[in-house]
Amino acid sequence: MRLLWLFLLAMAFNPGVSAASFPPPQAGERILVLSPHPDDESLCCGGYIAAAERAGAQVYIVWATTGDGYWRAVAEANGSLAPDQAAYRRLGLRRMREARKAAITLGVPSEHLYFLGFPDGGLGGLYDQFYLRPYRSPHSGLAAAAYSGVFAPDAPYTGAELERLLTRIVKHIRPDRIFLPAIEDRHGDHKALAMFGAAAAMRSGYGARLCRWIFHSGWSWPSPMGYDGDGWLSEPPTGMAYVWQSYELTDWQKELKLEAILAYHSQLAVMKDFLLAFVRRNELFSCVSSR
Repeated sequence: MRLLWLFLLAMAFNPGVSAASFPPPQAGERILVLSPHPDDESLCCGGYIAAAERAGAQVYIVWATTGDGYWRAVAEANGSLAPDQAAYRRLGLRRMREARKAAITLGVPSEHLYFLGFPDGGLGGLYDQFYLRPYRSPHSGLAAAAYSGVFAPDAPYTGAELERLLTRIVKHIRPDRIFLPAIEDRHGDHKALAMFGAAAAMRSGYGARLCRWIFHSGWSWPSPMGYDGDGWLSEPPTGMAYVWQSYELTDWQKELKLEAILAYHSQLAVMKDFLLAFVRRNELFSCVSSR
């Protein structure tokens, strides 16, 4: 049944092709960014977030995971090829600190930041196998959101609970736009959050526009890897006919976006060229109604 739900959502959010410009943020708008891991919010939307805050909009960021399951980052930080569960949990806390610094750089107030603390690398499992029964992370050893500062302490790692929390947040914020991953993203956490976020938006009964972005779309994209501040981010090869809209960044937006990304020292140590490849003259979004 859930696979059928995935297929129906994919069909519903497949609007065609266009080369339109993405509209700038306006004063009074309420904008919610759903980020699978700490750093995704800055990569996808850092320039837009900074402009929204400067224009008088209200931006809220939700991180579904703390990013506590990335072996390369843990191994680099600990100098060990076999880090223990405590090392993974330390990485989660470190990435939460990095996320707060990045968000403040972009102008988002601390009271608009939500950490859910769900398992990095496990969101796909929560959607399929662990929607009702708890999942235990093989990395952190946790089966519930146990990090200090999370939105719902001790929330069990189930898909139903993640969807419930997202729905609760959407109902509370009542956003005009929700920025979230595209379901064609090849990363399991991104794909799953696309589904959970879309379901929460529809179940909230509030008609926000869903604005999708994508990172993992093939080994040759984005190209070139590394920083290219004068270059343009090309449309990703999703295999789907999307209406990708290009949002052009000013120099000050690019500078703030770069500064926010540079806050993620734990990730720059292992994937610097990939992160910096998203600091371009534009950001790409594809939006549809959640109704």
